[in-house]
Amino acid sequence: MSWQFENEALLENFLQHHLEPLLGLKVLGQQHVIHGQICDLIAITPTGQLAILELKNQEDRYIVQQLTRYFDALITEKPFQAVADYGQPVRLLAIAPSFSRDTFTDCKYSQLTIELLIFRILLSDTAYILELEQLDTQETQTAVIPYQLTQNQRELPPPPKSLLSLITKPSPSTREQVMSLRQQILSFDDRIKEISSSGSIFYGNGKSNPCAELRYDGRREQVALFLWLPHSVYVSQQNFVARLRIWTDWVLVSDLAHVPKGLGRTITIQEWLDGDLQPTSKFIPKSRWYRERYWEDEVWRTKFINDYRDSIAVAHYKRGIAMTLKGYQKLTERPDLSDRLSAIAQLALDIWLSRL
Repeated sequence: MSWQFENEALLENFLQHHLEPLLGLKVLGQQHVIHGQICDLIAITPTGQLAILELKNQEDRYIVQQLTRYFDALITEKPFQAVADYGQPVRLLAIAPSFSRDTFTDCKYSQLTIELLIFRILLSDTAYILELEQLDTQETQTAVIPYQLTQNQRELPPPPKSLLSLITKPSPSTREQVMSLRQQILSFDDRIKEISSSGSIFYGNGKSNPCAELRYDGRREQVALFLWLPHSVYVSQQNFVARLRIWTDWVLVSDLAHVPKGLGRTITIQEWLDGDLQPTSKFIPKSRWYRERYWEDEVWRTKFINDYRDSIAVAHYKRGIAMTLKGYQKLTERPDLSDRLSAIAQLALDIWLSRL
């Protein structure tokens, strides 16, 4: 089971008070406005080296770009000159519970050195502990988190037998991640119920207003997740809330598809490329010449299939091909939508709440 701060402000306040014992840094400014930018924390080492810290309570693929803008603003205005030594390089620290593949790519090609630190909240026998790990060196530091149970937190009911049966076959890590998602959903609002029905487990205040569904996909031998999310058939067309199947490793989301009921026959581009599952017949070339090339020329077939990657032309549920996350971002005009499952689940929860 994973724990997190209720919001980013609590994370920021905690680190602001514990930055010196954790990282040897003294805070100079919190939410410091500089050159039109707002830095979470600006700190300094005992030798006068400045540090900019960007904090995220969940994964954010744009964290490197934010630090780059803060760095530019800092060296342009040069605040804190009475104590800061601008002859030393400015440290740039990104702190989050995890980082996306895009973040590692951005760091690889950035001209700036970005320090990536992962935080975890651990439960000991007597207290909650924040563990901060520097990814480059794998060095860790810890601090005790003052914790007080709030009225908004509730003890969750034990998982139903239907859910325990559903997650029997997956790996232990997958089971843990499914249970973590369950906790996120049930902790969101007291009105969300867990309803077992016809091989599925629904989450919502009744089957007429669900926000999530779990069921077993025997064809793929895995747990299938469905979330009720914004959907559209064409860009700029008014969104509607639809039951979308989510392809995920239970940390990141790769593909989404409108599946109105059941498991459907929709497959992803990767499943099509792998040849494990075949798409609906409408996607196989009709003419004899094209059909022969499709089945006999692997290079041509791969290019033909990849032409659909990130396409929004597959948005309609009858197409039978899932959208990649990039395609979904384009379709719903949400380019900043995170590929982290917890973030997309939170979107489904917010939409569920707005429909009450």
